[in-house]
Amino acid sequence: MALLAAATVWAAPPEWAISGKSGSHPTGLYVVGAGSSEESVDLARQAAMADVVRQVKSRVKSTSEDERWEASSSSAGKSRGESSWSGAKVQASEEITGIQIAETAQDGKIWYALAVLDRSAFAAPGRTAMREAEADGQSRWEQAIQAVDKKRPVEALQALRLVDGSRSRFVSGRERASLGEPDALSESFSLGASRTDSLRREIVRGLELSRSIDSLEAGSDRNWPSTAGLTVRFRGAPTAGVEVELASPTGQVLGAAKTDSNGFAALRPTTYPAATSTGWSRWSLRPKLDVRPPAELGLWVRLSGSSAKVRLDWNGSVPVEQASLVKIRLAASGWTIDSAHGTRLAARLSTTSKGEIQGFSGPLKRMEARLTLSRDAARCEATGVGTGPTEEKAVAAAIERLSFPSDCLKELLVQH
Repeated sequence: MALLAAATVWAAPPEWAISGKSGSHPTGLYVVGAGSSEESVDLARQAAMADVVRQVKSRVKSTSEDERWEASSSSAGKSRGESSWSGAKVQASEEITGIQIAETAQDGKIWYALAVLDRSAFAAPGRTAMREAEADGQSRWEQAIQAVDKKRPVEALQALRLVDGSRSRFVSGRERASLGEPDALSESFSLGASRTDSLRREIVRGLELSRSIDSLEAGSDRNWPSTAGLTVRFRGAPTAGVEVELASPTGQVLGAAKTDSNGFAALRPTTYPAATSTGWSRWSLRPKLDVRPPAELGLWVRLSGSSAKVRLDWNGSVPVEQASLVKIRLAASGWTIDSAHGTRLAARLSTTSKGEIQGFSGPLKRMEARLTLSRDAARCEATGVGTGPTEEKAVAAAIERLSFPSDCLKELLVQH
C-alpha cells in the first residue's frame, strides 16, 4: 500500500511524535519511528528512519557521547545510520530496506517526521531463511543419527555443529515470533534443539577414555622420560581422528596429537610449563570433542627443580648409555647436572636379574637397578625395577623408575 507523506503545520507536536505510536499504522503491522529537527524537515525524516533502523536491526554499544543522531537516506527509502541518546549509541548492523515517511509536521521551528516499515514485507526474507534453516537442520540431524549408528562420533558431532549453525540466527523464540511464523515451525525449532542436546548426551555416554600411564615428571632440564597416552573409544569401537591435548593446570596446552586407527594418541610436550613451584600437580589429557561438559582425564605430573648443581664420579665401569639414562632420571627429579661446576658426588650403579615374566608376545626380562650416591659420610640410595624383551631394555626401564627420598639431595649437599 502506497504511503503519502503529508506536511502539516501544528500548533503543538503531533501525538505520534510524543507517544511514538500511530493510529493509522498499528504496531502489529508496522515498525514506527519518530524523529525531529530544528534545522529542516529532511533531517527530521532522517532521524525518524534512523529510529526505525534502531528498532529493527541494531547493536548497542556503550558510549559517553552526548545526545545526537546521524543518518543518511535515499529516494529508494533506504537508511543506514546511527542514533544516540541517553549515553547509548545504536548503530545499524546492516542496511534496512522498505522504510517510508508516512507523515511530517511542523510546530513553530521544529520539524517532526513519522517513518514506518511494513513488518510483513520486511519479515518475508527472514521467514524464508527460517524455513531453509529448519530443512537444513533436519537433513543434518539425519546425518548425525547415521554417524552414531556407524560408531563415528566425530562425524555426528560435526553434523550437530552444523545444525546449531543453521539455526543460530533463530535461537530466540521472540526472534522467531517476530517473523510471523506459525507456532508449528517455532515448536519444531524448540524440539530440534532438545533433540540435539539429547543426542550429544548419548554420544558422551558412549565415549570411553583410558590412559596408558598415570604420571609424567618434568625436571629442570626439561627431559621427559615418558609419553602420555590416551585411547578414545565409542561404544567399544576405536575412534580415529580425535585431537587430544596435554594441558597444564593453568590451561596451557603443552602438546597435541590425533588418535590413530586404534583410537590411541601418544603425546609428548612440544612446549614446557613455566614452573613457579615444585611438587605434584593435576594436568589433563583432553579430547577436543564438542561435548559439554568437556571430556578429560586427570594426569598427575611432578614439576621439580633445584638451584643446586651436581656432577657424578662413577665407581667402576658403567656403560655410557646407562650413565646417560641416570643423568636424565636425576634431572627429571629436579637435580641440575653440571659436569664442570657441580658438587662432586660418588656414584655407583648395580643391576640384578629378577627373573622373567610372561608378556603378551613372549617372556620378558625383569631387572633391578640400584643407584648409590655418596659424599663424605652422607649416602643416598634409590632402586627401580623394569621389564623388557632384553636385559639392556629392562635395565633402561628400571633406571627410568629410580625413586629418591625427598630429602636425599639436601642431605648430600649439606655443608660439612
